[in-house]
Amino acid sequence: MYDLFLSYAHGADESMIPYAHRIYEELTVAGFNVWIDIYNMNNTVKDEKKIMRSGISSSTIFVALLSPEYMASLNCNFEFSVALKKNKPIVLAAVKSGIYKTQNFTHLYGLQHEKLDAINLTSGHFKKGVEELVSTIRNIY
Repeated sequence: MYDLFLSYAHGADESMIPYAHRIYEELTVAGFNVWIDIYNMNNTVKDEKKIMRSGISSSTIFVALLSPEYMASLNCNFEFSVALKKNKPIVLAAVKSGIYKTQNFTHLYGLQHEKLDAINLTSGHFKKGVEELVSTIRNIY
């Protein structure tokens, strides 16, 4: 069982993997058991969607690390739709500039979020963003 499922787009050059791993480490230090693909998926696995679905099912909260690549990613959209279908609490966090306002994203999924602004986890706001992310997650628990 996991506390969190961390959903993010690797990016064309896989540049987001180290950044997502940094967020994973911060959440782990804060005491959360976090599902992240780099530790829970084998590159040779044929049915990665089954593993993603299982990871989401076994996690309490779904954390989406939003970026333009996230919006365009078929895997990220699959993960997000599974989280919605399973009624998982969803926390939105922006990891790239210009995506704090998530109205367009939430509109795609028909979400009625009370808070449409994502937590700012861009590099210049990382420390404060992690504090807000941890606080938001703890408030859901």
